[in-house]
Amino acid sequence: MGANKRSPGSDRPIGIKEVAAAAGVSTTTVSHALNGKGRLPDATRRHVHDVAEQLGYRASATARHFAAGRSGLVALALSEEIAQTFAVAGFTFYAQLMVGAAERCLEHGFALVLAGGASAGEWLTGPPDAVLGVDPVAGDPVWKELTDAGVPHVTVGRPVDGDGCPWVDNDHRAAARQAFEHLRARGAERIAVIGTGLTTSVEADIRAEYEVWCAAEGHAPLHASAGRDLSASGGFDAMRGLLRGAAPPDAVYATVDRLALGAALAASAQGFAVPDGVMIVACGDCEAAEWTHPSLTAVDLAAEEIAEHGIDMLVGMINGSAPQPAPRLVPTRLVERESTRRAGRREPVPPPPGPQGRRPTRVS
Repeated sequence: MGANKRSPGSDRPIGIKEVAAAAGVSTTTVSHALNGKGRLPDATRRHVHDVAEQLGYRASATARHFAAGRSGLVALALSEEIAQTFAVAGFTFYAQLMVGAAERCLEHGFALVLAGGASAGEWLTGPPDAVLGVDPVAGDPVWKELTDAGVPHVTVGRPVDGDGCPWVDNDHRAAARQAFEHLRARGAERIAVIGTGLTTSVEADIRAEYEVWCAAEGHAPLHASAGRDLSASGGFDAMRGLLRGAAPPDAVYATVDRLALGAALAASAQGFAVPDGVMIVACGDCEAAEWTHPSLTAVDLAAEEIAEHGIDMLVGMINGSAPQPAPRLVPTRLVERESTRRAGRREPVPPPPGPQGRRPTRVS
């Protein structure tokens, strides 16, 4: 909605007093009429609304939230285990998620705040109207605390221990399967997965799909974990361990973009050229993946679109229009770069449509 018109002869926007004077009623009547409160005749409510519309009056977002008994705040929260593991703002996915959520909140008249602490009780004393949780870790009590406190919440990533709250995420099983198909079409025979030690739905889904893939292909899984070190250093150590094995992989799918960057450095250090010696695909895209040499093929997780859906779901819950939204899956996109462009490769077989019937786009 547009900005308020200015009061005649003044730089001050039209306010509730001007509406009351023009309508010939008290400011209390105007407030009750515009906020749906009090016991007023329908004709009076309509009259006040008509006058307010004619004057160009618009209540501020702060005033609307205050009148409804709200704070006007939506909190973005991470499990404590993740918050203590790495600097969130340094990861492209989380940075894009925060920007997308903040912009969507503003469109709805809310403000986004970052929440932290070992328990929800530490930051629910001045409660936000809703919480967007990111990558819930199994066993984290914060989500149950939110439920017990009656605070609407949606998570980015499926709760792995059955919290039952609404969630929005990528289909990581379909994304991993597409990556494996992409690598196989380029001649890969021993695909390994480098993951983390976090118990999130992302890790669980990729691991489950990988094991199904290995069973179908008839070879033993090649797992390597970076543990809690989600930096390039963690990826370097995990990849070095794989390449020093008796049967090193000829392709790797890393569950975090930084692990993929570290894996590429380890391959070079161990004398494995990328992509001819070993190919690499990152789950999650970032500028470093595009500009490193060789550039890394990556799965674009559409973080800002995920954030927009999450905030839309929360606003619906706040307003009572969507008390329990259905889970939402956001399509991914495989971005092909140098790390999987082998000389003399076979042309890939187009992947089947995902669960929503949308075929991911490959960018050459």
